[in-house]
Amino acid sequence: MRHARFALALFVVCLVAAPLVAQVPGGPVGNLNQPAGSVPNILFGDQTLAYLIFPSEQVSCPDAGFQLETVRVYLEFTENQVPVTLNVGGGLLRAVPEGDGYVPGDAIYFTESRPIVINEPGLQLIEVPVGDAATCEAIAEPYFLGLRFDGPAEANLVIDDQPAPGIEFIDSGNGFVDLNGFDKTSGGKVIIWGDIVCCIITGTESSSWHGIKQMFR
Repeated sequence: MRHARFALALFVVCLVAAPLVAQVPGGPVGNLNQPAGSVPNILFGDQTLAYLIFPSEQVSCPDAGFQLETVRVYLEFTENQVPVTLNVGGGLLRAVPEGDGYVPGDAIYFTESRPIVINEPGLQLIEVPVGDAATCEAIAEPYFLGLRFDGPAEANLVIDDQPAPGIEFIDSGNGFVDLNGFDKTSGGKVIIWGDIVCCIITGTESSSWHGIKQMFR
């Protein structure tokens, strides 16, 4: 009996020590359209881009949770804009209902900015790993993918050919504004997307080792 109790106690300890998030393959979410053009004079630095996503419409997760792994955006650079080092952070923001749509709310999580060196002009893919900053969130809810540019970041925003209001936003220091408009990205939407994995929160056990031993006496 003593051996059986010890084995059961060891099994419980293993459960307590197990990761809180179990991951399975997911997929991409966000704007997966092809680049169709670019827009200058909008991105210049010390700004945050946000793109509305509905994860459950693009990825199926059986346990109803997802975790963000990477945020990506296409930018275009002219010859006089390179070489340059961008300092970029990525993350996830809440989607706050407003009217018939949503606007970016508080950040759920964001990484510290990391340097990305661009040496060549033309179309460039900017990738920001989110890593351990991410948490498991309910996939059925809407969110905004976020990219924060700390310091100077002069580049052209790459867009698709499918414009729509209430999807893409930018905060230049005075709150988020819709990027859709004739003086912004009226020809399309900024191409921002992310990679997610499916997850499930398994819960935690707050008992100490002494408390766990007491369970089997």
